[in-house]
Amino acid sequence: MFNFLFGKDTEIYLLNQQNFSSNYQLTTKSCFVMGKNNPPVHILSTAMVDLKQIVDKKKIITRISVTDVTGEADHNNFKESIREMQLFTEINPVIEVERGETGKVKRISNMSEIRGEWEKWKDRQLPSAVPDERKQQKVIKNYETGLKLLEYNFDKNLQYVLLLPECYQFTNYHNPQDLGTTKTYSSRLIEKLDIFYRLRKRSFSEENPLVKLILDSQSDIEEKEEQLISFYEKYLPGFSHKDYLFDIKAEYTFNKNTSEIMNGKLSFIEKLHSDFFYAIELDLAKQKTTINEEQETTIPPLSQPQRQPKKKWSILLDDDDSFVIG
Repeated sequence: MFNFLFGKDTEIYLLNQQNFSSNYQLTTKSCFVMGKNNPPVHILSTAMVDLKQIVDKKKIITRISVTDVTGEADHNNFKESIREMQLFTEINPVIEVERGETGKVKRISNMSEIRGEWEKWKDRQLPSAVPDERKQQKVIKNYETGLKLLEYNFDKNLQYVLLLPECYQFTNYHNPQDLGTTKTYSSRLIEKLDIFYRLRKRSFSEENPLVKLILDSQSDIEEKEEQLISFYEKYLPGFSHKDYLFDIKAEYTFNKNTSEIMNGKLSFIEKLHSDFFYAIELDLAKQKTTINEEQETTIPPLSQPQRQPKKKWSILLDDDDSFVIG
């Protein structure tokens, strides 16, 4: 929409950006189904998430800390992963993310501090926390792989896709340009299959001061048809490449005045056929009253983020095990 009297673009956005601090419970449910003859594998984890947003002119600083990680799984390999995740909560930095006006993640601004805390913990506490030297090496490998993913593949982590929505400049009318940035998903089921996708506004409704927003994914999977045909002919001759499914959906309730997430859900599925798929459901539920911080004007330097004493933090990573064919 344009204001022709003044010659200015007067698009009205769904959300305003203000400072806020809020606490959530994040529940993650994963399911692996690997054929009729294998029992499905289920994983359930929960964590408390403290999220603080500071609006600084044309950028947004988001600070995330994660505490009280718990989990259960009905497969021994995944039980070990959960135990490692709980062990990592002894490391105590806050993740600080710099974002643009749309909510797009630009960078993690305190990676040097995160690495420094890890090196201290590795030198001082790892030997007592994990006496077995072989297990120590596994912990080191997994954590340092996680650090690389955190820095260079942040957009591949579905938990952070949910926590850091890129919809701050979506409009309050039907607009096909209301899209998030392009992200990459590396298939867990098909080797060397990378899917590029964007989350787009599917629908919205307003009931002041709340905005409900539903997103779905727009991907380039149709452009991968030749690769899918080759895969199915080689490994799944009894099925069609048209059985393949990649899909992400998200649903939010926001406070319109601040862009605070009141609750959020994200569902993901990658499916070869009805008996072979990988699915995740994430649920983000607000736990306590927001502390409105509109009067806050002093913002600490990015290199010295505010710390929350006695908090425990864990990198939220999708399960490291992949079921890749080929």
